[in-house]
Amino acid sequence: MTLKVLLVGGGLTSALISSHLKKLPVTCQVWDKARGAGGRMSTSRSPLDSNCTADLGAQYITATPDYQAKHNEFYDSLLTSKVLEPLKCKTEGMKDFADGTKHYVASAGCNSIVKHFFSEGGHQLHFEQHVSAIDLQPDNKWLVRTKLGREELFDAVVLTMPVPQILQLEGQIKQLLSDDEELTQKLQTVKYSSRFALGLFFSKISAPSESTWDAKYINEHDVFRFVALDNRKRQKDDLPVAAVFHTSIGFGEKNIDRNLDEVQSELIAKVKELFPHWPEPESVKCQKWRYSQVLEPFPGAPGCVLINKSPLLLAAESVKTLSSSFNSPTQSVSCAGKSITGLFSLSLHQAAMPISDPVVLSFFDTVLRVSDVDLLKGQHWLNDSLIGFFFEYLQKIKYKDFNDLLFVSPEVTQCIKGSSKEDLDGFLGPLDAKNKKFIFFPVNDSVVSDESGGSHWSLLVYSQPEDNTFFHFDSMSTANYSSAKKIVMKLAPYLAHGGADLEEFTCLRQENSYDCGIHVLCNSENIASHACLYEKVGICPLLDQRVIDNQRKVMLNLIRDFGHYGTKMDSGDAP
Repeated sequence: MTLKVLLVGGGLTSALISSHLKKLPVTCQVWDKARGAGGRMSTSRSPLDSNCTADLGAQYITATPDYQAKHNEFYDSLLTSKVLEPLKCKTEGMKDFADGTKHYVASAGCNSIVKHFFSEGGHQLHFEQHVSAIDLQPDNKWLVRTKLGREELFDAVVLTMPVPQILQLEGQIKQLLSDDEELTQKLQTVKYSSRFALGLFFSKISAPSESTWDAKYINEHDVFRFVALDNRKRQKDDLPVAAVFHTSIGFGEKNIDRNLDEVQSELIAKVKELFPHWPEPESVKCQKWRYSQVLEPFPGAPGCVLINKSPLLLAAESVKTLSSSFNSPTQSVSCAGKSITGLFSLSLHQAAMPISDPVVLSFFDTVLRVSDVDLLKGQHWLNDSLIGFFFEYLQKIKYKDFNDLLFVSPEVTQCIKGSSKEDLDGFLGPLDAKNKKFIFFPVNDSVVSDESGGSHWSLLVYSQPEDNTFFHFDSMSTANYSSAKKIVMKLAPYLAHGGADLEEFTCLRQENSYDCGIHVLCNSENIASHACLYEKVGICPLLDQRVIDNQRKVMLNLIRDFGHYGTKMDSGDAP
């Protein structure tokens, strides 16, 4: 099954998430109210000369050594494609940065960065689509409406516009936020600065000429804080000159609700005071940034916020936004990546669940319904929801203080089996898998790459301390060996740099045709406890059959005990 996802917003955060989504089994659309991509990384053109351009939002990219290393994939993509180049212009008044910090500029304008990542994603872009309402439908999908009357259904929606615009949306999203007072109050604490940007477009034969600077910070002026000759800033001396001015935060806050033409006239007058020798521009554009940068982020600055779990509704614009670095958008993508990898994959089966199958438990990223719990009450094969729940319990509760353990969900494991080696970081990067000593993968024999399904479960455990060995625990001897081998061939270059063995571990055999999933759960808990004590998997003792016989009761008790706890954490999915 393929999920249909909507990204609302056409800026850098949306573009980076779009690029990330190409690694997952989803179809994606991007809707934005503007006429083109860019958001706060927009590039404007002179109406008289398309070669005369100006960045009226972000000016350049600053990367500290640690930050560039952490987000190397983004920078490599931009530098390799020549979208970014080193900033070489003469800049006055720039503050000092840590040793090794690098500054980059987009030679074709900052919106080329956004376009680059949208192009990588390869998804459908729809502009002049102003989203006004989001409603939940009986088939567990979101109906998204625009101001012009367009309506379309989606399995998941990611909102990348500023938080105040999210709070203005109509439809059931408004009721969801109203019902969750704590979330709404936290969203309302997000505060933005406001600014104006002024672009002056000159002709080639009549342009300002400054010999000592290409860009400069103006710290003492009553209105402006920054000015740049934009073509020279971007090492494009052969192009017509465009000058860019950014106002102070104080001026923006004081004047944000004034008539834009009045503000433009005042700003032009201030330019003439500063640079009386400059010629008249051929054209002028004044840009109002009501939501320029975040002054006070969402508490904890998580990068993204879960509004609704199933179907997924995510706000990915709730931390500090772009100024001169990738800090905020990449933080949002890192957070959204975890949600996309976990919640989107989880939704592969949830999206098709009828709404008449009520929720019994909402527990972190897992939703259990009546039909799931019923599988524990008889001689039934466990589905991926139940295994995913128990893995969440092991990761988030029982072994939450053991950072060397990682329990990968059945959905993500199946996606890994069907993905290319190049896509693995999209699944395992957000989970920090390369820094884990022991990683647990529930393996099934399904041949469908984006669904778990199948007819047999087994357990694959990666042990970094034991020479990067993968141990396979199969309660039906080697029934799942080929599936496990396929996963190991994908994972070995990523986790072990190519060198890794696969060992079949002699384990307790199942006594019937339906308890393979129960064996996976019991083996996982047994091996995890042993690994925490001895940092080894290969000498783990065999299970006792009595543990297997009691596990369904254990699961039912866990679901009962965590019912209230899970509801407190995720009130939107309370039964």
